[in-house]
Formats: sequence, C-alpha cells, structure tokens
Amino acid sequence: MTKQSIVCMEECAELIEAYDVRRRDGLTDGTHSHIVEEMADVLICLWLLEHMYDIKGRDKRKRHPSPVGACAALIKAVSKILRYGTEKERLDGLADAVEDVRRWVMRLEKENGIMDEELGE
Repeated sequence: MTKQSIVCMEECAELIEAYDVRRRDGLTDGTHSHIVEEMADVLICLWLLEHMYDIKGRDKRKRHPSPVGACAALIKAVSKILRYGTEKERLDGLADAVEDVRRWVMRLEKENGIMDEELGE
C-alpha cells in the first residue's frame, strides 16, 4: 500500500505538470496526448486509493478552484496518511481530495475535448 500510495502522489504531480504545459503551450497534439495519458493514470490511482483505504462514497467537503490545487491536496492527504496513519479525519481528507481530483479530471476532459475512449486506451 505504501509503494502504491507513493505512485499515486507521483501521478498527481505528473498531471499537474501536463496541465501546466497545456496551459503554457495550448492544446497541440502533443499536449493533448500528454494530458490524456496523465488523466488516465490519475483516474486509475483514484480507484486504487478508494479501494486500498476503503474511502469510496464518503462525503465531499472541500473543493479547490484549480486542478493543481486539487492534485496538491491529494498529494498532501496521502502524505499525511503515510506519515501519521489512517485515522478517520485523515481518511475523510483523502476521500475529499479523491472526489475533488475526479471532478477536475472530468472538467478537464470536457474543456479539452477528450473522449472517454481516449482515456480508456
């Protein structure tokens, strides 16, 4: 669980990077494929985190105004769990972050004209 949690933090960081590159360079074929790849990786990680920590279906409380903030909050939530344990408060924070990142990935999908089939590949 520890190694997979670290991989999930890394994947969120890679999505932040892909998002920033897309904002800087615009939506080119290269930035499109890069953001699709990172979004798919993050969606897989969200599923893994939900199942590893049994947090699926918890209430959503916090929403961040950007995908960068949402991914950073998820990285922070996972980091706290790895350092301090899985007390209810930390698991609730992770659940909030997972749902917020999922919401942002769905929004990025629409804003960038990404098809579900692309993420499925």
